[in-house]
Formats: sequence, structure tokens, C-alpha cells
Amino acid sequence: MADDRRVAGYGPSTYAPIPLLLSSRGYGFALERFERSKFDLAASKADRWSWQQDAPAASIVLTHGPSLKDLVTRNAEISGLPPLPPPWLFGVWKTSVGGQTQVVAEMRRLRDLKIPVSAVFAFDAVDSEANLGWPAVTFAGRQAGPYPDPRAFTDTLHGLGFKVLNYFTADFHLDRRNYTEPASHGFLVKRQDGRVYVHPAFQVAWLDYSDPDAVLWWTAAWRRALNDLGYDGGMLDLGELIPADAALADGSSGQQSHNRYPLLYARSAWDAASLARPDGDFALLLRSGAVGAQCYQSAQWNGDAVMRWHGPDGLQSMVPAALSFGLSGFPYWHAEVAGYVQADLSHDDERELWLRWLQLATWTSLLRDHLGDHQRSPIDVWMDDGTLNAFRNAAQVHASLVPYLYSLAAEASQTGLPIMRFLALEAPEDPRAWQEEQSYFLGPQFLVAPVVQSGATTRTVYLPPGEWVDYWRGTIYSGGQEVTVPAPLDGSGPPVFARAGAIIPLAPAYDSLVAAETADVRTWSGDLVDRVMPSGPTGSRESTFMLYDGTRLRWTGAVLEIEANPSPRRIELRAPDGRVVARQLDGPSAVLA
Repeated sequence: MADDRRVAGYGPSTYAPIPLLLSSRGYGFALERFERSKFDLAASKADRWSWQQDAPAASIVLTHGPSLKDLVTRNAEISGLPPLPPPWLFGVWKTSVGGQTQVVAEMRRLRDLKIPVSAVFAFDAVDSEANLGWPAVTFAGRQAGPYPDPRAFTDTLHGLGFKVLNYFTADFHLDRRNYTEPASHGFLVKRQDGRVYVHPAFQVAWLDYSDPDAVLWWTAAWRRALNDLGYDGGMLDLGELIPADAALADGSSGQQSHNRYPLLYARSAWDAASLARPDGDFALLLRSGAVGAQCYQSAQWNGDAVMRWHGPDGLQSMVPAALSFGLSGFPYWHAEVAGYVQADLSHDDERELWLRWLQLATWTSLLRDHLGDHQRSPIDVWMDDGTLNAFRNAAQVHASLVPYLYSLAAEASQTGLPIMRFLALEAPEDPRAWQEEQSYFLGPQFLVAPVVQSGATTRTVYLPPGEWVDYWRGTIYSGGQEVTVPAPLDGSGPPVFARAGAIIPLAPAYDSLVAAETADVRTWSGDLVDRVMPSGPTGSRESTFMLYDGTRLRWTGAVLEIEANPSPRRIELRAPDGRVVARQLDGPSAVLA
């Protein structure tokens, strides 16, 4: 359990307690047990680190790098490597509310506007006025209200080239009809005296994932949701509220299982979805986390962030959270645009915050907007032409990055290395890289510096040693110094720098990563636009990049050499000297010159 500071009104200050320490001296320290732990890192004694754990015995793992990358990989191999999600996970998502008719109309409008969205999150496709409890469609087949025919709803959106995601949770509200069945079977977490444990504020009870019969019941519900109703997964909310004095079916207490419950929750959902979709064509977004939970999720999101700039749950907390998750073995992190819990900001400040959050989200694993805790955020994509154009630009940039992002995901599934990387992962010899918390590498080729200060028009960025190219303007900088660059408030993105000479595999324009039934929806076919960044007098003139399918790209300084798997695709080279060369690749190798 975490300390008692309140974050977003939920009490414990972390959704994902991962007891892991990685040292710049090349060693790692991790706890294998889930009981409450307290760490003292040179606070009491300057020359000593200590920890206490409320457990009958200690179980620790010590690892040696020697590099930070080695430590991350070794830790991932021990705690579990993440899966490789389907490519559409890494595309653009749109949250939508308002019922079946309105959501479909909004998605049709996105198609008409040629905004490349691949997934829709129907946030209010749940049973009643609150988003606590399993969606009734899972158990009732047809739900009364704004989603009268869930199967027709998902079929229509699938035909338009969208994956369709729903909202799920392990919490069952006492006022909902879906509470009765698990309660009658004894599938809910109990108090020590055998009564169902009910959260006093939220009036919810929790499914007991330590009970095999409860898991079987849950699995059947998932099969109905994914196979009968056609949903493609969804958000798995909550999971971090189990009280210390609870009693679980396997004999463990809440004190023993508070930090373990997110793992049980994630594993049960993942196994259930895998049975329903053996081909792995689904996505589960998790909020809570535990050691090992990275094996049973498609992506981690930041939880219920607050729509504000500062604090432990505002925009300024997003990059440090992402870097911490990445070092802890969770490689697919993303931020909900503008957070969820609304704050008291002026309209202009809300608009600026939304745009800056959008810029950050564009350069993460997946781009997903969200709507606030009153269904509609004060600022939304559809607010005006300015917000719509910003979202369109951001969506186009993120969509182009999918070949690069999916290649990083393939690497993550084999090594545990995150997509968003702490600077010291890529520049371990640079002391300054160990201190940076508001910029990050997106894979090895990009350095991203989001703007997290209200009113900023420029951004001062530290560049590690080497040569760097301003991705938006083409200016070449020497590393090992700070540079100040413009930071416009639009959809072009935050300050981004690429390594000089780097190969950047991009996608040409498309409408969706998901096949559609309508001919006017362009689906990405695997074609590539390989952009090679320029180099200065001291920059590298050769570089390589391994694609997700094993295709190897090598820039020699003059030509692009391709060693490919036998998958036909069109490849276009955009060379630093302005040359554009394209050809259809049908064999195992080729040279573009």
C-alpha cells in the first residue's frame, strides 16, 4: 500500500505499487512479495538503505546490469515480458458518449473528415448513470437505454473500420442489477465475519479473483462481451481499493492481497479475453498495476489524472509517471488527453492545457482523448475549428508513427524495454541524462520535450551528446547543451528532436489500421515512407533500424539497403538531400539509391 496522500480523490497515492530500485551503479533490487513495504533510502542514515515489509519472510531479487538497459531487461525476464498487442492498439483512439446513434454519427463524421482514428471507446456504454459496475450488456444481451442493440452497434462501427472498446471494472455497485448474481454465488470479497465487503464511499463490492469459480463466471461474461456483442476489449478501471481487513477466498487477507489484487484482476481478464479471442485481436487498458501485471495488459494508462498543470496528478506528473512505469517493466504507457477529474480552471487555461496534453499524447504509445467525469470535458475535439484542426494534425502525426511504434513494441515484447524511455537508457554515460524528468526518448531515435508550463511559448531542452535535428524545422544542433526552441500552441506537436542520420520508418496517409467494409476507408497496408534525417559535420552518416516483422533497414549515407521478410510492400525513401525514391518490394532484399 502506498502512503496516505490523496491523489484525484481516491486516497492511496499510487495505482501501481512496484517495489523496484534500479541504481546508476548497475544493480537492481526488487521485492517478490506483495505485502505492505516501507523503504528508507538514506533518510535515517546517509550511508544506508533499508526496508521493512509486513510479511513472515523476505523474498528479494538482486540483479546486475551492468547497464541500465540490461537491468530493465533482466527485471522484465524475471517478472514477465509483456505481450505484443495488435497493431491497431498503437493508433489513434476517440472516446465518444451519448448513445448508439450519436456515437455512430460521430465516427461517421471522423471518416468524412479523413481523421485517421482506428478505435472508438464507447465510454458510456454501461448500465446506468454511474460508471461503476460491469456493463449490463454483458449479462442482459440487450440493454435498455441509449445502446438498445449492442451487436448492431459494434457491427456498424466494424464496417467503418473501427475497433470498439467498452468500459469494464471489477467493482459491482449495490444499486445495480448485476450485483445480485455474483453476490448470490459468494463471488465477492468479504469481511472477516463473512459479510460482503462494501466500500463505504462508493457503495461497491469487488469480485474475488482468488476464487476459481468467480473467475469462471467472469470468463463467461467476457466471452459474451467479445464474441456475442462484438466488443474488442476495453478499459479495466479501478482494482486498487481492496481494504487491509478484507478476507479473500484463498485465505489471504486484504493486507496480503491489496497489492496483489491488480495482478489477479489483470490476469483473469487477459485469460478470459484470450479464450474469447485466441488470435489475440483485443486490447485491455489497465489502470491499476502490480508486479507481473505487465504480462496481462495491452497498455497502461495514467489513471484519473486531474485537468490541471501541476500537482502529483496533473500534466506535470505525466512524463515522470511514464518513465517510472517504463523502467518498471510496463512498456506501453499512454496519457488520456487532459485527464479525467475536472478542476477549476478558466476557459482559456483549459484550452491551453488540452492542447499541450494533446501534444504529449501524440508522442506516446497510443493517442487517446478522453472525456471528463461529467461526460463532456469543458474542452473537447469538437469545441471549435481550432481544437478540431489540432486533433486532426495530432492524429495524422501519430498515425504516421505507427510503423516506428509497433517496431518498438516488438522489441519491448522481447526485451522489456519501454517505448517512452528515461534519457539515461539511451545516454547512460551522460550525468545530466540521469536528472531529466520532463523529457524522454521515444525509442532510440526521438527525443521529446513536452511543454508543461502554462503560458509558455518556448521550451528549453537538454540534448545529450551527439547531433540532433529539430524534427519540425530541420535545424541541426550539437548535443551536450541546452537549446531553446519555439513551442507553438497548435497540433504540430511539442519540441521533438531526431538523431542525426537516423532512419525513421513512417506510414503514408491512411484512414484506419482496421480493415473496413466501405471502399472509401483507406487501411494501412504495411507500405513505408522511410525518412532519413540529415547529419552535420560530426553526425553519423550510417544507421540501421529493425522493423516489427524482422525487416532490416540500413542507410549507408548514400543508399537505403533493405533486407526484408517476403511481405510485398511499397517503400519510399526520403533522403537528406531531398531525393524521393520509391519502389515496390517483392523480394527478400533491395537497394534504394
